[in-house]
Amino acid sequence: MSANHGEFEVLFHPNTGEMIGDHDSQQRAMWIKQQVPLDLDFLRWLQCQ
Repeated sequence: MSANHGEFEVLFHPNTGEMIGDHDSQQRAMWIKQQVPLDLDFLRWLQCQ
């Protein structure tokens, strides 16, 4: 994957069931290429539904 991502940034994350922690690069997510800011508020909203 790291050799074939082309011009795209790629987010790798586990699926532990904790959506925010899984997508937060300060916790468990990893980026290939440049990190892109994510709106984690959307995930917080989803968890409340």
